[in-house]
Amino acid sequence: MPRHHRAFLVHLLNNPRPLHDVVLSLTKSGEHPGLMEAYNESVRALKEFKDLHMVIVALYIVRPAKRARERERERAALGKEGTRRRPLKGTGGTDLVKFLKGVRDQRKGLCCRFLERRRDIF
Repeated sequence: MPRHHRAFLVHLLNNPRPLHDVVLSLTKSGEHPGLMEAYNESVRALKEFKDLHMVIVALYIVRPAKRARERERERAALGKEGTRRRPLKGTGGTDLVKFLKGVRDQRKGLCCRFLERRRDIF
C-alpha cells in the first residue's frame, strides 16, 4: 500500500468522526428534517458501490486467479511442478476477498432508524 494511503488510514483511525452519531444527535431535536434520509440514502449508495466492487473483483481478479490455479493443478497432475494455493492478497497484504467482504458488511447497522419503526431500510 502506498505510504500516503497508509498515513491517511492511520489518521482516520486516530481521529474518528462518527458521522452516524452526528446525524442521530442533529435529528433528535427535530431540526434538519431531511438529514437522516439523506444520510441513509448515502449509506445505501455506498453499499451498492461496495456490492458492485465485489462483482468486479470476482470477475477480474478472483476468477482469473482460480483459472490459473486450475491450470497449475492440471500441470501438477501431468508431473509438472505447481505452486501451493494461497489467498489473493490486496494492496496492503490482506486476504483480498475476506477484507473486501468485511468492509462491505460493516455498513450493516449504519443507517439511522426513524423512531425504530421503519425496518425497510435494507
